[in-house]
Amino acid sequence: MVTIGRPFDITLSTKNIGLGTHKEGQTISLITPPTLKNEAPAKSLQIPRLEPGQTEQLKWEKFSATQKGDLTVQAGSSALAFHVFDPEPPTPAAHSDQPQATVTPGQPIAATVSNAWSRLCFVTDDTDAYAIAETWNGKQWQRAASLYPLVSGKLADSESYTLAFRHAVESFQPAADNSLVVTVRMGKPETNWLAKLTFTPSPDNPRIQIKCDLDPQRTPNCSLLKAPPSSP
Repeated sequence: MVTIGRPFDITLSTKNIGLGTHKEGQTISLITPPTLKNEAPAKSLQIPRLEPGQTEQLKWEKFSATQKGDLTVQAGSSALAFHVFDPEPPTPAAHSDQPQATVTPGQPIAATVSNAWSRLCFVTDDTDAYAIAETWNGKQWQRAASLYPLVSGKLADSESYTLAFRHAVESFQPAADNSLVVTVRMGKPETNWLAKLTFTPSPDNPRIQIKCDLDPQRTPNCSLLKAPPSSP
C-alpha cells in the first residue's frame, strides 16, 4: 500500500524457466511517471546469472509519490499498476473495553471496529480504501499493519482476470452484534460485482473475524477469493 511521501521499494521477480543457464549482462529498465520520485536513481538493473529454475529479485529502492491517484510503472515487459493514497491520517485516541463498531462519515477515519485489544480504522478516498490495524498496549493504540486491498480474487473465465476495487466503498454499516459491514464493488467496470465484508470483533480475545460475501451479476467461475493481506 502506498501513501504520499512514504518511501517504498519496487521489486521484480525474474526466473529462468529454460533448460540452459541464463548468462548475466541483460539489463531491465524501470520507467516511472513524473509524480514518482526516487532518492537512489538507478533506472536500470542487471539480471544476474541464473541457473535453470533459479529465481532472483531485482529491487529499485527509495521511491515516494507526490500526489494521489492511480499510477503505473514499467519494468521491461512487466507493468505494475497501483493506487496512491493521501498521507495516512491520525487515528482516534479513544479506547473501550467492549466490542464496538462506529461510523464517522466525512471524517479522515470513516469507520472503526474494535475490541479491548485490537481495532481496524478504515480510510477511504474517491476510488479505493484500506484499514489501519492497531493494538492496545495498556496506555495507547499502536500501529501494527495496513490491510489492503480489503478484498481481491480471481475469476476463471474465457479471459481470466483479477477482481479488484473499481469504485469507492459504497457504505459502512454497524450491526447489532457490534460488527461492521463494509459494502464495495469489485471487478471489471461492466461487471461491478457487489462484495460485502463483515468485520466482527471478539469479546474475549484480540481477534476480529472477517467474512466476505460476493454477489455476482452473473454466474461466476471464481477460482480465488482472498481476505485482505497485511503489510507494514
